[in-house]
Amino acid sequence: MKKVLILFGVSVLLASCGSSGGGGVNDMTKLPRMTSPVITSGAATSSVKVNAATTGLPFWGTKASAFTSSSSRGMCEMFNLSRDSLSKAAHSDQVLCYIQNTVASAANKAAMDASSINIYDGNYHVVTLNFVGGTPSGSANTAPKMKFKIVKSGDSIAEFEMFMCMGGTTASPAQTEYQHQTIDADGNVAIANKEAQPDSQGGYWYADLKASGKLNSDAKFTQKTITALTNWTLNPTTDYNYQKAVFNQFSDKLKVSAAQVGKCASCCSGPGCGTEYGTDAYSEFQLLNGTSTDIHTLAMGDGSLKSNFTMGPSQPESWNGDTKVDLADWTAGDNYSSVNATAIPTTNPGAEAQALAAAPFATSETWDCSDAAAATMIVDQGALASVCSDMSLEPDSGDNWIDCYSIIH
Repeated sequence: MKKVLILFGVSVLLASCGSSGGGGVNDMTKLPRMTSPVITSGAATSSVKVNAATTGLPFWGTKASAFTSSSSRGMCEMFNLSRDSLSKAAHSDQVLCYIQNTVASAANKAAMDASSINIYDGNYHVVTLNFVGGTPSGSANTAPKMKFKIVKSGDSIAEFEMFMCMGGTTASPAQTEYQHQTIDADGNVAIANKEAQPDSQGGYWYADLKASGKLNSDAKFTQKTITALTNWTLNPTTDYNYQKAVFNQFSDKLKVSAAQVGKCASCCSGPGCGTEYGTDAYSEFQLLNGTSTDIHTLAMGDGSLKSNFTMGPSQPESWNGDTKVDLADWTAGDNYSSVNATAIPTTNPGAEAQALAAAPFATSETWDCSDAAAATMIVDQGALASVCSDMSLEPDSGDNWIDCYSIIH
């Protein structure tokens, strides 16, 4: 079921002067990403009772065939929710990677120098993007524009802000993305990303992504929380998915509180297809390869979950991450104690997701795309794709959503 992330945006970083900065972030290549690893273990918060998974279920490349009727429904649903939300965050990171490598190119530096653009002066700068081989996905906007600034305090980046206009037409461009980061002198970081984009199925998806945490002097996260609110709509009455997930990330574990509601009449074929579904769940599970900077290596291992499903039975579950099968007694699970002590979320994300679609960008996050560009930047998307290809959990033009209810119920 559901949408595919179209890699639309490309953006830039820059600036100087202003508020305090820290966390060892002294140049654009060190700017933290939403899916950057956390170096702190979460094992101390778990009562481990069974052997941990060794291979687990990779977030990258896993398809519906990985699950059978004997698999854990809870693991399948939590895998879906986690991968989908983390994929949105990864898309934001991929755009940031594109920005970093585009700005760093010799040709673009020369163009900005010729236009007297000092990318570290703390001011907003507007540039036109010239995509080699044409704009992504055949957009009618053949000359997208971007407005950005980066603020430094001393040698440390304290703020990055970017507005992207990839939508609409060349004559009447429309904003598609907003990114913002702040890093204070103590290494406290806040990252925000908003997106409003068409998808390959003819629908539209909206994302409001936030990450907050703490960086050490080497610009590595020692703690991090990701909040992902998303809205995918193909038809507001028959095909939609609204979800909100909060991830507390560690080097070896993810704690996830998630809620989802949706309907998919045209993108499924199993029992209950076209009936509105809902999921509320709290889970903690083992994160394999959690310190890797390549998110293709991340995998879900052993875990426990409490849930409320509107379709199919709801019961607490613990699973083996290698076999994907429920343990006979959920209290034997790795994370049973802490999951059992935590409440399941009860707030339906529909209203918040619909409000996001109605107004994707707040007033301070909005740009009318009208400012004149001071320079043109060359975007070689083919070259960038190879550099930034590991910052995605769903292949372009692919849909990895798994209909867990049809397979397992």
